[in-house]
Amino acid sequence: MRRRRVSDSLDPKTSSSPAIETRVDNSGLIEARVGNLVEDLKGTSFDAQRDATFELRLLAKQSMENRIVIANCGAISLLVDLLRSTDKGVQENAVTALLNLSINVENKTAITAANAIEPLIQVLETGSTEAKENSAATLFSLSVIEDNKVRIGRSGAIGPLVDLLGNGTPRGRKDAATALFSLSIFMRTDVQ
Repeated sequence: MRRRRVSDSLDPKTSSSPAIETRVDNSGLIEARVGNLVEDLKGTSFDAQRDATFELRLLAKQSMENRIVIANCGAISLLVDLLRSTDKGVQENAVTALLNLSINVENKTAITAANAIEPLIQVLETGSTEAKENSAATLFSLSVIEDNKVRIGRSGAIGPLVDLLGNGTPRGRKDAATALFSLSIFMRTDVQ
């Protein structure tokens, strides 16, 4: 077996990078898959929307690269629209996908720009237990950006968060408390 010298690793003729090649191949596959899922989000079939939102939810949970691809393929505004779905499964998956996407800082801005705050509050008020919990967690995630704290607070989130804090599951109470705490520490920079 030949020992590889440091200079060999710098020579493109003697070094190959299967990890990089695989990453490029996987990225293309993910982008194509996400493109198909985005098309399913646009349809009217609850089954197709439920399956697509579920798969996007899982993909967004897996990696930062997936979160970026999903956002770049235009899924965020469609997921925000699906927060108003009458199908509870679609709604749960959409809010959870947005929660997972919000881990990326640029996606926080994109989610807010897609006018997600009011629909997230609606889910917090009327959604299933899981949807309420994930809505509270998403509001917390978005509140990391200072400007969003004001928007969230002014949009009526405090009441539903307090309700979840008092009446939710242990996880729901934790998510509500975390969101309320984040909203309460808004620092005004214009006060001296």
